[in-house]
Amino acid sequence: MGVYNLTSAAQRKALLSLDKLSKDEFQGYFSFSRLDVKFILSHRGVENRLGIGLQLCLARYPGISLSLVDKVSNSLIEYVAAQLKISTIDLDNYLSKKNTPLVHLKEICRQYNYSLYSSKAADYLNNILTEAIQENNDELFLINLAIYRLREQRILLPEFSEIERLISTIRQNHEKYLYKKIVELLSVDQKERLDSLLVVNLDTKKSKLAWLQDISGKPSKDTILSICDRISVIKGVSAPTEQKIPIETRTILVIITYCSCFYQVIKYDFLLFNNHRCTTGGYSY
Repeated sequence: MGVYNLTSAAQRKALLSLDKLSKDEFQGYFSFSRLDVKFILSHRGVENRLGIGLQLCLARYPGISLSLVDKVSNSLIEYVAAQLKISTIDLDNYLSKKNTPLVHLKEICRQYNYSLYSSKAADYLNNILTEAIQENNDELFLINLAIYRLREQRILLPEFSEIERLISTIRQNHEKYLYKKIVELLSVDQKERLDSLLVVNLDTKKSKLAWLQDISGKPSKDTILSICDRISVIKGVSAPTEQKIPIETRTILVIITYCSCFYQVIKYDFLLFNNHRCTTGGYSY
């Protein structure tokens, strides 16, 4: 199975951080009702009470189990301990137990109607993200949406790698769908012109597509002529325009947005050329 790293360690930490909560939000998520306190205190020992209290808080926000947390916030530990009128202790012993934290988590799920991530939850999330990706392909947007939707349904988050794997698969399938739709819009002549871009020139050892992707380099007379040649080749392909795309396949515009990156490179080359011309008094042709 491949590794799906859509986010950095710092981004993953920020997505689940409690630091972004305001004081009111912090208290809103983590303040216990009398029934909460009664439920927690029904367990014996300071260690178990603090452990299950923290698990209840983390289930509420950010919607994870204690096992997925590298280090529990000291402010949260102190806030939980103060409400339960118990001392703060090191959680290493509690976390080192194989069964106790899991038993407590299952109790919380039964008591508060939470559920663990499952194949059913994955199917639910797949449907949500498959629809959302039609409008926005950004990985952070999709990850945030996944977290929000799971939390909304009281489904505890899985490992980040599972969410990233699901999003990567959905994005790959969506891209295949988009390219298939684009190919369907092309005429036979347009397909032949696009195929010609892949033919390698025996002299330059480079295809036209590779040549189009090259950054032109320093501003000069040859540079601007090279850019004009590129534009001429692109126009010669006569790819489908936005007006020819049916409404039901509007998501193809996502691909067109990607292609605009190439336009930005050409635009930047023009700016370099223009700035250099201004500082040197212009080129003579």
